[in-house]
Amino acid sequence: MASPEVVTARQLATEIAACMNVRTLPLPLPVAALWLVCFAQETLSRLTGKPSVLSLQKFAELRAPGWVCDSSLLRREVGCQCSTTLKQGIADTLKWYRREKWI
Repeated sequence: MASPEVVTARQLATEIAACMNVRTLPLPLPVAALWLVCFAQETLSRLTGKPSVLSLQKFAELRAPGWVCDSSLLRREVGCQCSTTLKQGIADTLKWYRREKWI
């Protein structure tokens, strides 16, 4: 299920930071540097056994120009619509991450 709300990566990061009560500093990286950071984080995660937010799989997602899903057909045909807002989804996810000791 997808929300009809379209959100940029910057908006997503800003909302996550607000939910965590932290400030962010946007850091645009060249593609090669981003790949290196993702590779290093994945390697560190494998060595320590601790999960990491960044990985080579995440690199592919970060490189994509956008992730948008049109849920209008599902809403029209089935009458189903996502009721979770971005803010609530982030809050729920943050709670889960903390419970699982990912952060």
